[in-house]
Amino acid sequence: MKRSALWLTIALASSACHSQQHANAANAASNQVESQTSATDGTLQQGNYQYDSRTIELTIPGKPADYGAKQIAMEKSGEIITSLTHCVSRAEALDPRLIFSLGDKACHYTHYSMTGGNIDAQMVCKHGPVTESRTISGTYTPTSLSTDVSINVTGGPESGEVNRSHVDVKRVGDCPANG
Repeated sequence: MKRSALWLTIALASSACHSQQHANAANAASNQVESQTSATDGTLQQGNYQYDSRTIELTIPGKPADYGAKQIAMEKSGEIITSLTHCVSRAEALDPRLIFSLGDKACHYTHYSMTGGNIDAQMVCKHGPVTESRTISGTYTPTSLSTDVSINVTGGPESGEVNRSHVDVKRVGDCPANG
């Protein structure tokens, strides 16, 4: 469960790669989610997107008190990669829930709303004795997302871990021909 800004960025990008596997996984009631996301509101354009992540707070039990501050400093200096690009297919763009599911079948939404330019979602992920609560809030347009993501861990050796990040995602063009 140890993670850095790269973890969040990769997880956001990689979740779209597995969209067919978990299109029905870990969601609030399907009808409720469907009613809150329509083809004209809450939909991204397909294309190549750049993900930029910035850690705001990182506390990991058992690590030195300054561990989070050192990780944040390493991000700022470029020692930790906090940016990548990912091709979002049309199917993936039509179901933005997949962007936030982080490819994790052990997760379910306790609530999800992506309407009127605003994103408000909470997921709970259960891995044995460990529970992660992920809160996602922010704004979107058809070609961008700007979100604050907060992860709190309870249970297991990671209990008490806090990871807060800001992620900006923007469309940078069409997907490369090779996908």
